[in-house]
Amino acid sequence: MYDPEERSIKIADNLNFICNVKNVSLTQLSAQTGISKSTLSNIMKGVSSPFLHTIFRICDALDVTLEELVGDRPWDVGRESGETLTEEEKRLLYLYRHLSEPKKNWLEEAVNMLEQYRKIN
Repeated sequence: MYDPEERSIKIADNLNFICNVKNVSLTQLSAQTGISKSTLSNIMKGVSSPFLHTIFRICDALDVTLEELVGDRPWDVGRESGETLTEEEKRLLYLYRHLSEPKKNWLEEAVNMLEQYRKIN
């Protein structure tokens, strides 16, 4: 069943996480969206639910999808086994998911080289 308070908290968590990863301050987000700092602050605290047009403006400003902002946290993989990701792991996973395919390929090659180096030493 849909719980508006729970959804507001998820949006707040996701918005805070995305702003942290992208190093976007409340002031910067306000300037980019045209949404007042007090409104954004209330959204980021989970005390108010944003209107749909507000969500779209935030998504546009942060260059994220609607799912990334309002959905369940996709970086919480492995929850069912009791495994949780650290904040740094979540940040890295988020950044990886936003790389272009060539950059993902380059990163994979770099990781493979590091693994090979580790086996040698």
